[in-house]
Amino acid sequence: MKSKQAFTLLEIIMTLALSALLLGAVSTFFAGATHLRDGGTARMEILPARERTLSLLRSDISQLMLAGNELAGVLIGDPQGEDSNFPGSLSLTTTSYRPHGISDMIEVEYRMLEDDDEDASAGMLVREVNPHLLAVQEQDPETEVLLRGVDAMEFGFWDGDQWLDSWDADHQTNAPPAVVRVKIFFSDSEQLLNDAIEVVVPVMAGPLTRETDEESSE
Repeated sequence: MKSKQAFTLLEIIMTLALSALLLGAVSTFFAGATHLRDGGTARMEILPARERTLSLLRSDISQLMLAGNELAGVLIGDPQGEDSNFPGSLSLTTTSYRPHGISDMIEVEYRMLEDDDEDASAGMLVREVNPHLLAVQEQDPETEVLLRGVDAMEFGFWDGDQWLDSWDADHQTNAPPAVVRVKIFFSDSEQLLNDAIEVVVPVMAGPLTRETDEESSE
């Protein structure tokens, strides 16, 4: 009669240990795959917002208008900003194109605000647009949140000889810079794509005066 051979305690312990190692390796693999998937998804969500922001800045600055008429244009770059712990604000008068080649003059302001998310440690960049320059009553601007997790916005204005960190021009001074540079810095606590982004835009349009308007109308 054959005797049945049972597992020893040592064999059971070794089997459990090997099973735990295998489960740990599988768990680590799936955790890494999930992290890569989430990171890729986050990047896909972040990149379009950054590309859109750079595109808007490039379009607004390149279409800058400083007109010496009732539609008084401005270009104000303030490295400190207003009413925010996160520095940087840019105000300008520009044109916004609509279908059929029609364009409107609008006032645009890029500025930093406290993030409305209570858990956020950085600010958010918003774009405020006033499309009604000839309105009798002042209207609230249209506000769009462009980027979150932003620490600061930095400017450079090339006057032909040097880079300046601020600029203040209106329809009276009527002097735009040759080039405008905008750099946006992100919070170090943001683990994904926290490198700064930058756009450099030549200002093609020269200052407009009443004399220029009159000559062009003759």
